[in-house]
Amino acid sequence: MEKIEYRAIIKFLRLKGNTSTQIKAELDAVYGDSAPSFATVKRWVAEFKRGRTSLGDDERSGRPTTATTTEPATKKAKTVLSAGKDDRLNFLDVTVIRDNELIEFDWYHKPTFSGRYLNCWSQHVVSQKIGTIAGLRVIHLLSEKWEKVVASEGAYFE
Repeated sequence: MEKIEYRAIIKFLRLKGNTSTQIKAELDAVYGDSAPSFATVKRWVAEFKRGRTSLGDDERSGRPTTATTTEPATKKAKTVLSAGKDDRLNFLDVTVIRDNELIEFDWYHKPTFSGRYLNCWSQHVVSQKIGTIAGLRVIHLLSEKWEKVVASEGAYFE
C-alpha cells in the first residue's frame, strides 16, 4: 500500500476522534507488518490536528532523489571536461585528464596538501594507522601495475 493511502486512513480515523494509539492498533489489525510505525502515525495525527489537509509530501529544497535525462553520457562527459582548465578537471581526490580521445586519471591534491596522511604520534587507534599504511601500499602497487599497462600499450598480463 502507498504512503498516501495510509495517510488518508490516518486522517479519516483522526476525524472520527480516534487517538494515535487507537489508529496504530487499527492499522496493525488490518495491515499487519506493512502498517506504518507508531512514530509515523503520531506525526501525521499531529499534522492533521494542526490543520493540514494535504496527504502528499511537502516540497523540499536540495538535491532530487532521482534524476533522469535523455542526454547521452558521452555528451555529458564532453561538457564536464570542456569545463576544466587545460583539459583537466579536479574532482574530489581525482584529476580527470583529457588527452585527445583518451580519458586519464591522476591523483589530485589541494594546494594545501601537506603530504601527511596520519601522524604516527596521533591518538588514533593502532588499527586505523595500520589501515592507512596498508591502503597507501595498495595504491602504490596498483599505480605500479597501471604504469606497466600503459608502458606496454594495454598488453600487460600477469
